[in-house]
Amino acid sequence: MPEHIQPLLLCRYCQAQTLPGEAYCCSACEFLDDLEHGGTLKPAPSKSNKWDYLDHSPFVDEIRNVSSEGHIHKYRIFIQGLNCSSCTHLLEKLPRIDDRVLRSELLFLEGELSLDVEPDIRPSEIAQQIEYLGYTPRFLTKAESGGEVQNSELNQLLKKIGVAGFSFGNIMLLAIARYGGLDGSLGHLFSFVEILLFLPLLFYSATPFYKGSFQSLKQKTIHLDLVISFSLISSFAFSVLSFFIWKSEMYLDSLAAFTFLILIGRWMIKKAEKGAKDNLSEGLFSPNQPVRVDEDGRTLVIPLRDLHESQVLQIQPGEIIPADGLLVSARALVDTSFVNGEGAPRYYEKNQKIQCGMKALGSAIHIKVTLRPEETTLFQALKESEKLSLSKSENLKRLNQVGKSILYGAVLLAILALPVYVLVLNLSFQEAWSRILSLLVVTCPCALAFGGPLSYALALKESRKKGLLISSADVFDRLQTIQNLVFDKTGTLTSGNLKLVRTEPADIPIWHRATMLGLESESYHPVAFALREAFGSQVKKPLNLMDVTEVTGKKVFGLLDGEIYSLQKMNSENEEFNEVGFFKGSELCAKLYFEDEVRPEAGEVLSTLREKFKIYISSGDKNSRVKALGNVLQLNPRHLMGDQSPMDKLKFVKSHSHSLMLGDGFNDAAALGAAQVGVAIQGPLQQSLKNADVCFLNPGLRPLFDLFDVAHKLNRSLKRNFSFTIAYNVITGVLALIGIVNPLIAAILMPLSSIFVLSQAKRGFA
Repeated sequence: MPEHIQPLLLCRYCQAQTLPGEAYCCSACEFLDDLEHGGTLKPAPSKSNKWDYLDHSPFVDEIRNVSSEGHIHKYRIFIQGLNCSSCTHLLEKLPRIDDRVLRSELLFLEGELSLDVEPDIRPSEIAQQIEYLGYTPRFLTKAESGGEVQNSELNQLLKKIGVAGFSFGNIMLLAIARYGGLDGSLGHLFSFVEILLFLPLLFYSATPFYKGSFQSLKQKTIHLDLVISFSLISSFAFSVLSFFIWKSEMYLDSLAAFTFLILIGRWMIKKAEKGAKDNLSEGLFSPNQPVRVDEDGRTLVIPLRDLHESQVLQIQPGEIIPADGLLVSARALVDTSFVNGEGAPRYYEKNQKIQCGMKALGSAIHIKVTLRPEETTLFQALKESEKLSLSKSENLKRLNQVGKSILYGAVLLAILALPVYVLVLNLSFQEAWSRILSLLVVTCPCALAFGGPLSYALALKESRKKGLLISSADVFDRLQTIQNLVFDKTGTLTSGNLKLVRTEPADIPIWHRATMLGLESESYHPVAFALREAFGSQVKKPLNLMDVTEVTGKKVFGLLDGEIYSLQKMNSENEEFNEVGFFKGSELCAKLYFEDEVRPEAGEVLSTLREKFKIYISSGDKNSRVKALGNVLQLNPRHLMGDQSPMDKLKFVKSHSHSLMLGDGFNDAAALGAAQVGVAIQGPLQQSLKNADVCFLNPGLRPLFDLFDVAHKLNRSLKRNFSFTIAYNVITGVLALIGIVNPLIAAILMPLSSIFVLSQAKRGFA
């Protein structure tokens, strides 16, 4: 290696290759490395006036959302200049820079940053801080989304493609005439017209590459746009010099084709990325979806966006309930599977809470709205699930490192090759430059630069289609090394929906049944739903008890005519049924026996999983019942653990690495959080999303197969695109260096490689 060429170094933070003399591959890595070594993220320097317009009406009123209490201001910002996972990580650390920023979350694929801030921080301060970190912010109005901005960008890109196509087509017509033998003054004129036709392409169509290059230079990194811009501008300058001074061959036809095809490839990539992140919440509830409301004795049809609190919704059988509310109808049979994963429908009584996402069954019901769709737990949970945290994925970090290495390698090879061509091989400068240009143009780490994030986005989309909510991208990575499956029993291997199978005495007096329903009238415990299903049609009206109190998992009690009535869990040795006692004071009036059935698919599912994983049951139920269930499911007796407290479950998953835990998103929270992958098969959706890595929206155990299937497809797609990228860049790079691939062929191959990666990523999830 010549002495004046310094070897490439590795980025101190992400280990990607960086430029000679540079310690970091981008400014984000520099910030993050400093932070991890005890440094602090510094606020932006003294304020400029550039962003002052954001602080004044009416603009500030359009971009600012205020919480109901008024203590938090919310902003959504479209971020331009996102480059790699470190950029995501850096922007989500804004609260470390300014403690007035309470929350910072980035939808990487949409480029949309969501901020919760204290009221005294101005939008201009936020914009200046983001710009200081190396990005360009655009505040979104209440009516805009990152997706809409991307739509606008796609339309602008189409216009640039149109202009590039016009320039390319006409330049090729003139070039064909020259290649056909046209020379002299007319040939000279045609060449001059080609230069004029190239100017709109250079100064308008190619502007996206210049913006990306500027961002790349600000972040002290080499981005693909920088290579493209350098190739484009230098080759245009070379062609102009060839025309006016050297009187030799120009490359404008190749350059025009190169720019036109790359713009088309970029449009297809952006279109695919946008399609990969269609969000599930808008699919369930479109703002223009018609809903029926009862108003002054009439039924009106209004768009969902106009629905507000206190209106009474009319829901027909089979319809999904689009808002939270209180049941106005006397009684309703409701499918709750989409909210809590429970398969069996449940009866709700008047004034009980009905959640968005539940489905009406049986007959039409009426619900008084308490929360509009966008305020509901389900809608917010689905929004949270869209925040696929790419910064946590080690696979994506590695792919990003390799992609940068390919770019840096191509630039270094070009620097080394140019003097070798001219001084050693005695090639003309024009021929040497043609080969260098071909190398820079054909180099494309696309499968790594966008193929990786696109594959993860497609995996997320596929998961949602199958009723799986995934918390972050690294869940798919962690699934690859799972060896143990740990199941809770109740509600996981069993249905969790209790059924009253017998009573003692067999004929309980009707007023006792009415008292039990009165005790359970506002309860959401499985026993309450079982009693409503068993006695609801027999009792016209539950008795109204005073001071009803529920001790979770143990008993519920209340006052009626001066007596304390209660339903209590019995400490019975009954191995078959769950036993509950009905008491008047301390007198046992009746015994109720409930059955929790094993899920019908449990045997088949566990039989299939045993071929690849070790299966364990860890349950708080009695050890004898756990052993009996394990015997039915043909599991290893040494892997069956009953009488397990939440702390026992936590210790077990901690002591067994590479474990996936399946349980209730609320009751098994600690174990789910400690497992390598935690899966909430049922439980309150909001709590489940906080405690688990994956939430099943569809009932049963079969979604576990879907989870592993999506992870397998993703892993296969990443490996295939990685192999293609390495093979493509090695082969085309060598062919460019030896002169077989010229700039025109390189211009065709590069977007074709992007299209191939795009098609392969989509095919992987077809």
